[in-house]
Order: sequence, then structure tokens, then C-alpha cells
Amino acid sequence: MHLGISERGRVLASIEVRATFIKEIKAKQFVDENLNELRKKIVSGKAQDMVLDVEGVLSFKERICVPRVDDLIQKLLTESHGSRCIIHPGVTKMYPDLKKLYWCPGMKKDIAEFVAKCQNCQQVKYEHQRPAGFLQRMPISKWKWESIAMDFVTVVCSSDPSFGRNFMMSWAINSHLAAFYPQTDGQSEGTIQMLEDMLRACVIDFGGNWDKFLPLCEFSYDNSYHSSIDMTPFEALYGRGRRSPIE
Repeated sequence: MHLGISERGRVLASIEVRATFIKEIKAKQFVDENLNELRKKIVSGKAQDMVLDVEGVLSFKERICVPRVDDLIQKLLTESHGSRCIIHPGVTKMYPDLKKLYWCPGMKKDIAEFVAKCQNCQQVKYEHQRPAGFLQRMPISKWKWESIAMDFVTVVCSSDPSFGRNFMMSWAINSHLAAFYPQTDGQSEGTIQMLEDMLRACVIDFGGNWDKFLPLCEFSYDNSYHSSIDMTPFEALYGRGRRSPIE
């Protein structure tokens, strides 16, 4: 943090944020014997796709090599799985996000074992039974925000047909039927179930009411990898991804 005084005598302050975790990874690379062997091969020209920067930090295809020293892998997985900005993603979301930034032999296996042992995930991510009947396929939208899905999580009377009809008429919205009907939009239901699981995980980890964690769940979901579009929803909408603490 830097302080200064302006011409009018006012105090000016600026804060610089630095990633201490990445600095720790770089420093401990020199302790890992396997990475030191790779560093020697780079000098002799025998290692492909491996690069050393001016500080001697080792990277593989522009990804930082994570040493297996002092449970550093577990610290990385803990930060990228259960932090407030990344709320308990599964293996299919967690691995693509991490492999863009970090490299370590057997990292996908480490992630799978870590997620399988997460007590929080075992409590909230139960297997959802398939609704009866066929799900209605989503029409392909021609523009962003052309189709919006919503769920009344705490409104008990939302299951009453008159409630849904009056609500939609008041907003002049063309609506689909509610959950667990043959005409249900399966994509929306899957997303809603995922957000509910994330909210349960937040309450277990951090305590308090679920409604105050909605912004965190929104950030985490929008910034997580989706295999259907091969990117994050935020990147699909704005052309670039959000930055999370692990970056």
C-alpha cells in the first residue's frame, strides 16, 4: 500500500494486490527433485515444451509446474475447490480450469481423489432422480438473454398454477411449465439443481443464510468450465474469462 499527499493536502492511497500463492509455487520448484531433473534436461536441450524464464521458474506449455513439496498440491486443490469464489465444482469443471494455469504429473487423478473425499460434496451432491416423461428440448437462441429461466426457491405457493399464471401475466412473459412435468426444460432444471447444491455447500462451509451467498454462487458458476460450450459462461457472453484467486 502506498500513501501520498496531493497539492490540496489530501491523502492519496493505492493498493497493489500480488498473488503470494503463485510466488510460493515458484520458490518451491527448486526443492522438487523431479522438477530439478527436468530443469537439467532443458539446459541440455532434451526436454520438449518445457521453458525456463529469467528467474529459473519452470513451466510446461505456458503452465506453471507445481512441485510435490509440503502438500502444495493439496493447498492448490483446497483453494480451487472450497473457497468462497469457487464453490465445490466437480472433476469435469475443476480439471479444465486448473490445467489452463498449472501443470503437474497425475493432476487429474489428484483432483478426482480430492473431490471424492470432500465431505461437503458427499452431503449436498446427492444423485438426482430423473423426472418422469420426456424433457422439452431448448430452442437455439439467436441472441443473448433471449431465453431466461427462473425458479422460486422459497415461494411455497409457486406450485399453484394460478400463482404462476398471474405472475407471468403481470410481467408479460411467455412461460413454460414448472418442474417435474413432461414439458419441463431439462437444461434449466439441471442448472437450478446445481445452484441449490452450491448454496447448501456454502451454508455448511461458511454458515449463515443461503440468500447472502447468491453472488458467490453466481460468480463461481459463471466462471466454471462447461463442457457443452468448451468454455465458461462468462467467456461465452463477454469474450473473456473472469479472474479468480487461483490465477
